[in-house]
Amino acid sequence: VAGALLVAALTGSASARSLRTLFEARKADLGSGAPNDRLAPDCVEPDEPEYKSEYAGSMGPEKVFCCHTAKQVVADLEARCVKECQDPVACTKSLMKVCEAYKKKYASLEEQACKERPTTTTTTTTTTTTTVTTTTTTTTVTEAITTTTTADPLQWCYDMCRDTAQTEECKDEASCKNFCHRASERFEKEAHA
Repeated sequence: VAGALLVAALTGSASARSLRTLFEARKADLGSGAPNDRLAPDCVEPDEPEYKSEYAGSMGPEKVFCCHTAKQVVADLEARCVKECQDPVACTKSLMKVCEAYKKKYASLEEQACKERPTTTTTTTTTTTTTVTTTTTTTTVTEAITTTTTADPLQWCYDMCRDTAQTEECKDEASCKNFCHRASERFEKEAHA
């Protein structure tokens, strides 16, 4: 807001005065302990002509800051355009067209003034990979042969896939191996990222 105020103030535009006035009103509200929350039931509209609630002869104020004000303007417009137009003296066609346009305008202002504040959520994921190596030695009587076999480091993944992810009717070892290799590659990339 402060950056927008600075740019607008340097250009001397009408919107600069409007932004500056709104900013000063909000700043004054904070200092006085008055409400500044657009969603609060005791929110106060800025002290500018376009926010005035005395809109005799018109359909509503030009601008709305507070949610409760936006809801009241929509309710007033509903009463004027629906209830009053259904009494013995019917509204003119031109008033009905104006009513439709203003219903859209104030519904949009209400949506903006009453929209929820965004929330942020932070999620942290930690992945741990364990590698197990097994060595086997086999010896015969006639000649000594040592055979060393290294177990597949993804054997645990194959076993878990087979036992947990697949039903008895649908055991597919190749699919488990494919899944585990792809997962291992992804974990490796994430570990070095």
